Amino acid sequence: MVTNSHHNQLHDPDLGDKQQNKRIVDFSKITNVQWENFTETLDREIKAWDFQQLIDEFNYEIQLRYEKDTDGEEIKRRFNELWNNVMSAISIVMNIELPMKVVKYPGSRNIRHKLSFADKTMRHTTKLESLIRKICKDQDFLIAKDAHWIDYWLNRFNKYNDDYRRKEYDKFINKHEELIISTHDLFSDIWINNVKGVVKQRIKIDKNYLQAQRLSKI
Repeated sequence: MVTNSHHNQLHDPDLGDKQQNKRIVDFSKITNVQWENFTETLDREIKAWDFQQLIDEFNYEIQLRYEKDTDGEEIKRRFNELWNNVMSAISIVMNIELPMKVVKYPGSRNIRHKLSFADKTMRHTTKLESLIRKICKDQDFLIAKDAHWIDYWLNRFNKYNDDYRRKEYDKFINKHEELIISTHDLFSDIWINNVKGVVKQRIKIDKNYLQAQRLSKI
């Protein structure tokens, strides 16, 4: 992870411009539960991004350079792709599981980091998976939640249901109905089981889309 000069803080690695404000994680505010959720979600996120394939491709290019004495440009490209994806995965999980705050620096600009539609969709998948895991892990998780919290997630579910309507995803989807999060009987056992299936399908589509993007760059 990338640290800055503030003690016990991390900044969002997706925000690399020194001239803009930083989103900061303050370790002093992280609870044991939040840290546990972070590590569990990061582990799942790393598996979803299929880094092993990128690592294998990177190692292949290194071996190829030894054998054919290439200029190393493809190695640099593979490394940058791997590094950027690792940092993006960390950024997604940080913003979901850890307490964040904005720190303003002298002369900095308040620039909103613009995500691609694929990045947004993957973040939504990770948030949804994180929510279901917390509900299943703690029987009392929902007890303290009020109507405002439920309305917030109801709006999220409606938004998430639009994620895969873009034509770029069409060839990766068999049935759009399998991706719909029901807005009825929220958080019931049947609802939770159905959403687990939705999450599984979303992860598969996200992974296939990422792989197709990688192949298109070769």
